[in-house]
Order: sequence, then structure tokens, then C-alpha cells
Amino acid sequence: MNPTLQAAIAAREAGRYAEALSLLNNLLDERSDAAAWLERGRVYLALNDQRQARHDFNAASYEDPVGAIGDEARGELLRSLLAPGSQVSPRRPAPAPRGFPRQPPPNPWARTLVMVLLLLSILCALVAVIGFGQNPLNFTTPAAPTRTISQ
Repeated sequence: MNPTLQAAIAAREAGRYAEALSLLNNLLDERSDAAAWLERGRVYLALNDQRQARHDFNAASYEDPVGAIGDEARGELLRSLLAPGSQVSPRRPAPAPRGFPRQPPPNPWARTLVMVLLLLSILCALVAVIGFGQNPLNFTTPAAPTRTISQ
């Protein structure tokens, strides 16, 4: 972890919010970092600046959309939107699969679509071979016209 970020966390936990904000602002001026956005949002939340805290939590979520820091930022954002005293349960990791990795079940709509298309193609092939309607295919070859030679 970045030493500046560690110092900012320690300053926030000690109640030195101005020092924490100064460190985090300098860190964010250098580069955009999801952990710094998250921590600065926590500082603003401690200072009861809901608007700025929500902005920073959103920024952290955009910086890390699928990671743990983004999850924490979305949790903090949700907690800031809830009424005081409400609780949000933490996100639980998915259980590890046992034994061989299992394939997800096939999509029933895809299977149905494939079967319908297969049956339609068979039907079209039969119609082409056998014929349908007014002009069916004729498998007999017509007799060749004969010419009579008159003398």
C-alpha cells in the first residue's frame, strides 16, 4: 500500500481530517487511485459532507468497477444513502465449486431455437426434393419427341 495513503488513513482514524484531506488531495493530483478516492470519501463522510463523499465513492467505483475497492466504495455509497442506524450486509464471496468444475446449464431458449431451425431446414429440404404446390418436381423424364420422315 502507498505510504501516503497509509498516512492519510492513520490521520483520518486519529481525527485529523484536514491533514488526511491534504495528503489525499496531493495523492489524487499525482494520479487517480481508487483507494485514494475511497479514503477521501470516508474523510468527507466523517466531516458530514455527504455530497462530496458520494462523488468520491462514485469515482472509486468507476476506477475499480469489479474489484474489492470498488465493492467497498459502493457499500460506503449505499450506507451514506441509507437512514442513520440502517445496516447493510457485507458482500459474501461465491462458494468454491467442489470436484470438477461444472459447466453452466445450457440456455433452454438457445436449445429450442436450434431445434426449430434444424426442423425448418429439414422441412425445406423435403419440400425441395418432393415438391410442393402447383409445380412439383417430376422425377420421370419426358419422352423425346420423335420426328417422322416423310418421303
